[in-house]
Amino acid sequence: KDSVLPWGLLICGITAVCLWPMLNNEFTNWDDEFYVINNKLLRGPDWQGIFTEPVVGNYHPLTVITLAFNYAISGADPFSYLLVNYVLHLINTALVFYFIWNISNKHLFVAAFVALVFGIHPMHVESVAWVSERKDVLYTLFFILSLMQYWRVLHTNKKSHFWLCFLFFVLSLLSKPAAVILPLVLLLLDYWKGRPINVKVVTEKIPFFILSIIIGIVTIKIQSPTAMAGLSAYSVVDRMFFACYTLMVYFLRFFIPYPLSAFHPFPPTGTSLGWPILISPLFVVGLLLALWFLRKSKIVVFGLLFYVINLLLVLQVISIGLTVVSERYTYVPYIGLAFTVGMALSNTKYLAQRASWAIASVFIVI
Repeated sequence: KDSVLPWGLLICGITAVCLWPMLNNEFTNWDDEFYVINNKLLRGPDWQGIFTEPVVGNYHPLTVITLAFNYAISGADPFSYLLVNYVLHLINTALVFYFIWNISNKHLFVAAFVALVFGIHPMHVESVAWVSERKDVLYTLFFILSLMQYWRVLHTNKKSHFWLCFLFFVLSLLSKPAAVILPLVLLLLDYWKGRPINVKVVTEKIPFFILSIIIGIVTIKIQSPTAMAGLSAYSVVDRMFFACYTLMVYFLRFFIPYPLSAFHPFPPTGTSLGWPILISPLFVVGLLLALWFLRKSKIVVFGLLFYVINLLLVLQVISIGLTVVSERYTYVPYIGLAFTVGMALSNTKYLAQRASWAIASVFIVI
């Protein structure tokens, strides 16, 4: 345990240095005007409005409360908003380190690798350096805390940890509706721990599923026309191609995060989807084959399913927003991919320990 804290501090320190320039940013003219600059809910603040009115097509009152806190101390000065995002990301990085350290059976190399990838991955910058994405860093904070409490449930079977897990789930949902998939991740932790996935294991999570369904219905009802693209714009077949494409692109950009952009648009309607989108089902077939042939490898199954489950809501089967790919959507899913890579590198059956550290170091430096 004595060796864990210095590693955690080192990883957070590297992350802090890499993201330090974001504190010089300004507000953008893309969502920041709706979340902060022209958001009347922050003035006062309007507590009733915060809990009853959606903002930019989402119901996330806890996120709006944190923005109201920033507005109370600094008005329209962006520094305090960016600083809170920055600090929340550092906390999340520390939580990821501790969470992975626990589920990897106290494997320091794996925890350090996953946390550092999470902290400094270029695809994660959008979630941290953009004021309007406060919801990303905030919901992830409670999401990881909920997973940590559930891991304690699996070891102690104490009801107190179960209800703490549920409380953090509620707070995560109130920060961003994307947290509705958490019950599926809990089932994934059951699988990782070795529990049989039976009726008892599923039914004990009924409170989680009920709350997810309620928030899901509320979110669908309040999604504004600008947040959810018209269903007539692309055919069902096109949308299935988009789903395959997003799975492929997010996977590839975990390893090669290029090109980066705030805007990755859909192909123009009435034109060819383009060969990268058209060949993407081959990637999905390959992914399914890998899961099948490596189904006895819990490391591969757990990591890949963690990645896929956390992308389920943003696969563009129903087109959300104006972009086919959004870098901020990788904030939580990449924990799964980094975990699989880290565990593979740490397995001395395949690679010598020194080679593992060398490969991990080159990846991190790049």
